[in-house]
Amino acid sequence: MLTILISQYLIGGTSIGKSFTIKQRLHAAVGEKFRVIAVNENFTSHMFLRSLREIIETGEKKIGLHIDISCYAPYEIINRLLTHLFFGGSVIDETTGEALAIPAGIELHIFFELGLAPSVEDAALEKFKLESAVLDHLPMVSFLAESSEVEKTISLRGASGDAVRTVAKLFCKLRQRAEPIEADLLGLAIEVLRLAKTPLAGVASKVNFFKLLAQRCNLLAKVEVQPGLFAALAFENEAPGEFETQTIGMAPLEADRLPLFHMFVDECAFLCQEQLSLADATENAAHVPLLSFELQGAFGFPDFSTFKFVSFGGSIDRYPKWVKDNTTIVKSDSTSVEELSKHLRKLLSELFNCRSHEIWRILHRHRFVLTGEVFLALLLLKSRMDLRMSLIWEGGTGTLCERPL
Repeated sequence: MLTILISQYLIGGTSIGKSFTIKQRLHAAVGEKFRVIAVNENFTSHMFLRSLREIIETGEKKIGLHIDISCYAPYEIINRLLTHLFFGGSVIDETTGEALAIPAGIELHIFFELGLAPSVEDAALEKFKLESAVLDHLPMVSFLAESSEVEKTISLRGASGDAVRTVAKLFCKLRQRAEPIEADLLGLAIEVLRLAKTPLAGVASKVNFFKLLAQRCNLLAKVEVQPGLFAALAFENEAPGEFETQTIGMAPLEADRLPLFHMFVDECAFLCQEQLSLADATENAAHVPLLSFELQGAFGFPDFSTFKFVSFGGSIDRYPKWVKDNTTIVKSDSTSVEELSKHLRKLLSELFNCRSHEIWRILHRHRFVLTGEVFLALLLLKSRMDLRMSLIWEGGTGTLCERPL
């Protein structure tokens, strides 16, 4: 007999934390082994059957399903599939007639994510901006699943908790406070969030903020005195395999780390905004002192020389020389278009770990001028990719309208 232990649905617009909440609850219910089934305009009953069969064949008795239904989905297909699944314990491929019976003893934990139509001028989608209209078209979901709300607070379990601990530990050290205890973590998280010039509303964006900031805190924590410290094989030593230490570059003072921490806070908050048009991004980037990205280090040692900084107009006078030396100023009036494009091509190749001439070849083929706005859009795209955050690009040809979601 098919047993459904949990069946909930979360509905709302983009970037309110639906996916984050569902993943947290599925992780608590069934662990890491759950399946996300995307129901979009290309969805077919065969895709649903195949996904369900793959997870059943793993032998798991507790099955977690995150069924993500977009406003573009073929609602009639998902309704029929759910009818067969819930009342008949089977799934039928409408194109081939193939059927899959759910084995006895299976426990299903199902969460539905229901998306509303985005704010675009599309008459066909206008009604799907309302929750009631979406639920009317998905009677099986509204009948069989309970409505639920998104999480409002940051969980201290798993990766998000580890990120908060990393940030809190360094924050207390830089402020010369005692080592934080578990009970202090949420309070410290709120204190750090209040430092950011860009407010973050949704819990998912806050979690991503701490994940991104924790990466930078790990670097700041490791590189306390000598960022250029590395081990080099001492060939002149008598005993083979011994190492000696050498220092290269400029060593940041301990006092350098606090302003850098504040800079990283502003940067990470800017990158983790829920919704942002490219016009807003370009304007707001001038208020963020620096944006950064890390190169893939050749030796894997913590070294600030692997960090590249980009300034879109913010003042960088208070930062140490080695930061300024690794900073590219992106201002159309600061250099010629050709020279700026050359700098940006090099940065772009480093950002995506490819060769500069490959970037040049793509730009030349399409007769495209690489501007600061385009580079900023790609930098935002890369940060979304690293965080596995979704992204929607909107706008007409040549407008470079961007809407990270």
